[in-house]
Amino acid sequence: MEVYMSIDKIVVHNSGGLLNQPYASTQNLTAEDVDAAHRLKWGLQSTLGRWGGYTFFINKLGVLTQFRAIGEEQAAQKGHNLNTISICLAGNFSSGVDRPTFEQEIRLKNLIYQLLQKNFEGLVVLPGVELNLELYRIIPHRVLNSTNCYGNSLKDDWARNLIVGIYQEKIGILQKILNAYTMLLNILKYQKLGAVVPSSCMFEDNQDE
Repeated sequence: MEVYMSIDKIVVHNSGGLLNQPYASTQNLTAEDVDAAHRLKWGLQSTLGRWGGYTFFINKLGVLTQFRAIGEEQAAQKGHNLNTISICLAGNFSSGVDRPTFEQEIRLKNLIYQLLQKNFEGLVVLPGVELNLELYRIIPHRVLNSTNCYGNSLKDDWARNLIVGIYQEKIGILQKILNAYTMLLNILKYQKLGAVVPSSCMFEDNQDE
């Protein structure tokens, strides 16, 4: 397949405050709310029939809505609407207002992990789009533009660290499998030698012959 566009960043947003109330909670915003607001503000309808300027939106219950196909022009971060994927979480993550819900964190990290794996199951992607994503390119909106988004209560590496946690979990599982395999080899070694398997062998990875 011929490549027409390369995407190298995932930009994470929060819905923030209201126009005249910057510290208002917006955790109850729905995809329909964002769609209606962006229809009035931008008027840029997507190939999916949506108006939201982000690629994806995650509400407080962790429900994912895709506003735009991956690779489609967004209205999310000025000057960076073609080579990025934007993900917005409902909420105002300024200090003392909202925090991402557990459901939002789970959905966000699973979505980003899916994108890093180039697994497009259940997602809409334009033909000719190639993903060249790295962990260090998972960034908040404020890295690209003059804004506080995704809120000053979250560090720049907050979203990135969610994914690091997935890799650590997988390494832990692989380590357990390796330990079990090593234990099995030890048991088979003793049986082959015709020896009685010491009870401690069942719980140790390394044994002297």
